[in-house]
This record gives sequence, C-alpha cells and structure tokens, in this order.
Amino acid sequence: MASRAKWPKGLVVGVDEKEVLEMAMLRHAIDVASDDLVVLAEVDLIILAAPVKKNIDLLKKLDEFVPGEVVITDVGSTKREIVEGARNLPDRFTYIGGHPLGGAPRGGLANARPDLFKGRPWLLTPLNENNEGLIDLVTSFVEGLGAKTYL
Repeated sequence: MASRAKWPKGLVVGVDEKEVLEMAMLRHAIDVASDDLVVLAEVDLIILAAPVKKNIDLLKKLDEFVPGEVVITDVGSTKREIVEGARNLPDRFTYIGGHPLGGAPRGGLANARPDLFKGRPWLLTPLNENNEGLIDLVTSFVEGLGAKTYL
C-alpha cells in the first residue's frame, strides 16, 4: 500500500491465492493479480513475502518464469535456507535479502496499512556487496516505504 502511494505510476503485481488477491485488489494494494508466476516475466523487483519455506519454494521456480534480469528480495525473518537457495540462482538474478523489523500484533492483508514500516529498521543482506547499484535500488524502495535500511 505504501509503494502504491509513493510510486503511483509504478505497477504492483501480486501473486498469491485467489482470496488473498481479491482482498488486495479491493484494498488497492496491487494493480495486477494472478496465481500464476508467468505475470512476473517483466518485473524489475520481486519481493518474496510468503512464509519462509514458501519463499524458498518460490525462489526455485523463478528461473522458469522470469527470463530477464531481476532483483529479488524477501521479508523473511530467517535467512540461512533462503540464502542457500539464492546461491543457486542464475547470474541474471540478484538476491538481496531483507528483514523488516516492524509489523503489527495481527498479521495478514486485512491488517495491512501504508505506515507499517515507517521509521522501522529494515536489514538488508546482499549476497554480493559488489552489486552497489542494485543494493541502492532495494535501499531506495525500502526507504520509500518509510523504513530505515541497515546493511
């Protein structure tokens, strides 16, 4: 929701189950909704926001659906397994792990709000510090949501 407010001309694509996507569309949190990863074919930034194990499964499938270069981040609380999975990604993918230290007592889209990360820390864990421009991209996105980034 914060990304839609900050970048109104940007296109936010959501991939999830039908019920979640319907709520996201009703709340104007996304522009495009699908339960098929094929909609990610031309995105610039992928944010994995499912539970950690599901994010790891999704990471393994992206090569099939995203033919070009893309930056991938996540919002999972643990990194060991997803980092191991990210090491196996094709060279055209750049993984920069993320861990927002914020949230609300109740989770889920029904409790989402645009100021959820305002002033909150967000840890970034890039696999390769040499990707400075792409780290800057993720930093700009996160800070655009109102969070404070830390490497």
